[in-house]
This record gives sequence, structure tokens and C-alpha cells, in this order.
Amino acid sequence: IPWPGNTAGVAVDRTTGTLYVEVCNVGLWKSTDHGHTFRRVAEEQISSRCEFGYALNCDPASSRMACLLLDGKCGMTLNGGRTWQLFAPMGRNWEYGAVAWSDPQARAIFADRHESGGEKYVSSDAGASWQFIGKHPEFTSLGIFDAHTLVAGTETGILRSTDAGRTWSKTSPFHPVGRLAVY
Repeated sequence: IPWPGNTAGVAVDRTTGTLYVEVCNVGLWKSTDHGHTFRRVAEEQISSRCEFGYALNCDPASSRMACLLLDGKCGMTLNGGRTWQLFAPMGRNWEYGAVAWSDPQARAIFADRHESGGEKYVSSDAGASWQFIGKHPEFTSLGIFDAHTLVAGTETGILRSTDAGRTWSKTSPFHPVGRLAVY
């Protein structure tokens, strides 16, 4: 397996129990038998690597999934992996992100760009294009409710934006653990 080997990308489709694993630079794999066997999915479409949880972001209510990966091709499936739509490339791409799964087309995405000093981006067209909303290295977690309503965890609390990331206000005290995307 090419460097760095292994994976940080593991996700489970809660509706089917399908296990997904993104093996660094080897592709996206799935198991429907609790990890006894795996087969590659999204051949040549999704191939990269993950460094954080929620790089593989599953819809908790259906078999939709977004792959917010770095150093390769990213995208999402809205039909359980039968077809994939690629995201517009952003250089080294993403650390992790959150998708507004309440939208049947999953158009709104909030993502953290890899090794960029905290650059955050939003998409309102399912990753076909990305809008830079600022550098926020203090954000330790991301969440999204719709194209306008974003949340971010920091060391001192939860911030909320109702204007697609142009302005932020503190909502409550909170101490996040690690890098977690909430939706």
C-alpha cells in the first residue's frame, strides 16, 4: 500500500449496516458482511485519503455519503454508491466537512481545506463549486443545517452563522473533543 498506508476513513451506513473504508491512496471499499469481505466501490472516481473523522460523511437517515478527502478525487453518492458525482477540485482538497442531509439533493456543504491555515469553504451546489468564507483555525468542528445556517465548535463555545459564514455569533459554552462534524 502506498504511503502512508492504513486509513482514518471509516463510516457505517446506519440504514443498511454497510461498512465503508477509505484506504489511503488505494480507494474506497465496502463490506456488507461486517468486515469479513470487502470490495472496491467508486472505482477511479473516489480515490484519495482521509486524515480525520467525517472525511467520510454518511447521511444518518439514508444511504447517501460524501467523501471529503485530500490528495485525490472527492465526491458524493445520493443512491447508496450506484453513481457518484465528483466535487470540484480544491488543490489538496479537504480535511473533513459536513453536509446538510435534510436536502434531498444534499446541495449545502461546509468543509475545512487541508493544511490551509484554517480555510473554510461552503458549497451550495453539491460540491460543483466552492466559496471561500474565511480563515478560521479556531474552528475544531463543523456543522451545517442549510445553505445559510452553519455551526462551528471552538475551544470556548459553539458559533453560529445564519448568513453562510459571513458573520458568526456565540451560542453556548461548549468544549469539543477532537475534530467532529455535526449535522
